[in-house]
Amino acid sequence: MTVEMIIQLAVIGYTFVVMAVAATLDIRTRKIPNWLTFAAAVTGLIFSCFIDWREGIVRIIAITAVFFAGATGCLGLGDLKLFMALTALQGLLPSLISIFIASCSLLIVKVIKGRYAVDMRRLKDADKAAEGEKVPFAPYMLLGYCAYLAYFVIDTLV
Repeated sequence: MTVEMIIQLAVIGYTFVVMAVAATLDIRTRKIPNWLTFAAAVTGLIFSCFIDWREGIVRIIAITAVFFAGATGCLGLGDLKLFMALTALQGLLPSLISIFIASCSLLIVKVIKGRYAVDMRRLKDADKAAEGEKVPFAPYMLLGYCAYLAYFVIDTLV
């Protein structure tokens, strides 16, 4: 096992712990604390800059883009900061895959519960979409990250 593999496994473990703590706090208090997300984002950027400075710059640009995209108000600020921390720790592709799986999971749960109908007119207007029911999204992000990890581990082993 090389040093790079050990660092990568440490970052994966750290990311999982951050996501699990955020999911637990989001369920209990409906808030994700700044100390958790900002510490994770800074740690992720430091790790990425040590491994490859170009990857660090890509992650900084991605976090900035996520911040501006989140200004629409569709995600809560805690969820947005958690997504930024995930991007800083794991990179753009893993975070996009995780958020896609999380969004699909939330939609499936809402459709199964019968409490959500897809209304394209509401999706066009971010203000009206943000007025809907507040849902703790961090558990879904944890699910998305775990699904990504499962694929990553299976792909690496096979």
